[in-house]
Amino acid sequence: IEICGDIKSANLPIPSKNYAKFDKKLITIASTHDGEEELILANLTPQNGCKFILAPRHPERFSKVAEICQIYAKKHNLSFEKFSENLGLKSDFILLDTLGELINFYAISDTVILGGSFIGGIGGHNPIEIANFGTPIVSGKYFHNQKALYSLVENLQICEANEINVNLQTAKPTKITQICDLEKIINLLKEKI
Repeated sequence: IEICGDIKSANLPIPSKNYAKFDKKLITIASTHDGEEELILANLTPQNGCKFILAPRHPERFSKVAEICQIYAKKHNLSFEKFSENLGLKSDFILLDTLGELINFYAISDTVILGGSFIGGIGGHNPIEIANFGTPIVSGKYFHNQKALYSLVENLQICEANEINVNLQTAKPTKITQICDLEKIINLLKEKI
């Protein structure tokens, strides 16, 4: 047996579009689940000069999450738009309601709040896709399905929902500490077959 590393770190997705960085700090709230949007947003105080993108994990929830986002935006006097409406990404709060775009926004985010980790029963999501860009990551403590991947990311902030604001202020650029060499795996297979 030879251990070459986690294969998810060998096949990192690349952006399909190159969006320009915004003139405001971009906080992306990624891969959220039912009940998680309300929890995260209840503990997230908008700061001047910040822009938000929220991307729910499941597309069938886009309408419900749009309502949650609109309520939050109105409460905090933020402009709101849905990505699918193609309004030019000018709003303070944008619902990413289209598949295949999240990696493009990871590339220009200033910080990512990684969903699937603030409520129990989900187990977290892949932080490597974000860390590939050096983007700071704030995560909840429920990442039991992703422990191996989390262990490969340096400076990942783990917190309770009520600590999100503090962790957004102290989050540092992330770094993948070990990238799997896919070429090594291919050579091993050729050698053994």
